[in-house]
Amino acid sequence: MERDRPTREMVVKCNHATCPHAFPFWTFRPLHFRNQPRFLRALEEDDYETAYELRAKRCISCRVREMRASNDPYGTGVLADCRRQWYAIYNDMARRGCARCGATDQLMEADHINEADKTHELSHYVWWTQHGGAAAMFAEYQNKCQPLCRPCNLSKAHEYARRAIDDVVREMGEAGIELPETARRPRINRL
Repeated sequence: MERDRPTREMVVKCNHATCPHAFPFWTFRPLHFRNQPRFLRALEEDDYETAYELRAKRCISCRVREMRASNDPYGTGVLADCRRQWYAIYNDMARRGCARCGATDQLMEADHINEADKTHELSHYVWWTQHGGAAAMFAEYQNKCQPLCRPCNLSKAHEYARRAIDDVVREMGEAGIELPETARRPRINRL
């Protein structure tokens, strides 16, 4: 079934499943910085076909409601649940203290014990809304993470990087590749 050619007065229904609203399609102005200028330029040039393709799929009422719900820490949506879960995880890390030095007065970070098992960073709670929600976040924290203060986490990252460089240098030496002068010099530990 072909749709009618879009006009400025064409009414479009919101794509949200429970939304009863229908507005002229030019009110579905995209909020994304890439599409918005093209959409507005197409409207100015009376290119309604392009503007119709670039429009947002949900009405402004639904978008405002979703934005308010995502910013409300007491909301009922998945995003609010993930945000609350992240704050609960952070407070638990602050209570437990650093796994290396025991500090509780530093900025705490959820460190993955084995980087190979890492699903995603716990602090990116928006990502978790589409990948298992608050329950998946908590499972990741319980099974794969340890609380580390910022200085300890930085020193751990430095140690991993140093080991990786040492492995590459050793493999180059074993392969008979001539090492540069800087690789042969002994390292000074500056931490």
